[in-house]
Amino acid sequence: MKRWTAGLGLLVAAMAAQAGSWQAGGGVGVAQSWYRGADNRASALPLVGYQGEQFYFQGAELGWKQPLGEQLSITAKAEWEFERFKPKDSDVAALRQLGERKHGVLVGGELAWALDARTGLSLSAMHDPRSRHKSTLTTVAVEHVLPFSTQQDQFSVSAGASYLPKAYMQYYTGVSTAEAARSGLPAYQADAATRYQLQAGWRHGFNRQLGMMVRLSVSHLPADIKWQESTRSGSPMIARNVSVGGLVGLSYRY
Repeated sequence: MKRWTAGLGLLVAAMAAQAGSWQAGGGVGVAQSWYRGADNRASALPLVGYQGEQFYFQGAELGWKQPLGEQLSITAKAEWEFERFKPKDSDVAALRQLGERKHGVLVGGELAWALDARTGLSLSAMHDPRSRHKSTLTTVAVEHVLPFSTQQDQFSVSAGASYLPKAYMQYYTGVSTAEAARSGLPAYQADAATRYQLQAGWRHGFNRQLGMMVRLSVSHLPADIKWQESTRSGSPMIARNVSVGGLVGLSYRY
């Protein structure tokens, strides 16, 4: 479901500079698609970001961060929802008869704790205000900077779990009765699901301004969502429940 273009915000966030600084650059991301008949794609990503004392925008996300103490902070934010299914892009003829699942915008907040100098824990709740899928997504995530990192090279790992409500899963993976009649596919009523994600990143600073970022990611949905032709079970839209992606980019700090 989530195309790797969503990594745009993650990449710029990982390159966040000192307060009041601008960044610009570019990158290339590659990822597997969840959908049947959709090619794995490489995308060129423009990278622009700003980090102020409280306000920031980082690629596909913007927000206002308010410290609540030395270790606790709260952020009001909005982010682009990159989930999308375009029927005309599918190589499966029956899927081209389904309706489009569109991009959207999520708004909400995040509560973050700095557990120590290297480890952070966060809890976020993001809602779809345009009611495309009438859902609120909640995510728990932890990020850790590895101890062998240096001033020039930073290595990090992160893990997260997002609860995806039934309405969200139905919008992006379900097949309605009308769509089934039109396409010949079986109708599919999706259940709520949990999406797990693991990421590993490396940032190398060539100097104080220029940096390079490499990031790998694995996302996992429940196995029973994947279409099984032999049993005609699962979502007719979904080819895999595990998606692997990666990206590399350069960023210049002004």
